[in-house]
Amino acid sequence: MDTQNSLERSSFVWNAGGWFGSQVGGSVWMLFCGLSLLFSDAISGLVCLGSFAVINAIGCYFWQHREKLDPYVGFQRLFFTLAVVCTLISVVLYRRGFLSSRESILLIVIPAALMAFLALQNWAVQRNHRQP
Repeated sequence: MDTQNSLERSSFVWNAGGWFGSQVGGSVWMLFCGLSLLFSDAISGLVCLGSFAVINAIGCYFWQHREKLDPYVGFQRLFFTLAVVCTLISVVLYRRGFLSSRESILLIVIPAALMAFLALQNWAVQRNHRQP
C-alpha cells in the first residue's frame, strides 16, 4: 500500500514493497550467516543474528514513524545503517578468523560502496525531481 508523506511532495513515497524489500534484502544474509556460524563460533553467530535484528528493528521503527519522516531521509538512514552494520560484521568476522584480509576488505568496501551508490542515486532522483 502506497502512502504519500505529508511533509513534502517528492519522487520518493513510502511503499511497503520497496521499503521492506530493501530492508530484508539488505539484511537476510546476516540471518543465514548467523545461523551457519552459531554452532561453530557463538560470538560471530550472535553478532550476525543481532545485526539482523537491529537492522530490521530500525527499519520497522522508521516505517512506523513514516508520517513524521520524509521517505528520502528514511531510505538514506536505512542505507547508512546497513553500511555501518556490514562493516561491523566484516571486522568481527575478520578478527574471529573467518575471513582473510582480502575477503574482509572486499566485504567492508563493497557493501559500503553499494550503500553510498544507492544514497547517491536517491539524491540524484530527488534533485532531478525538484528541478522544474
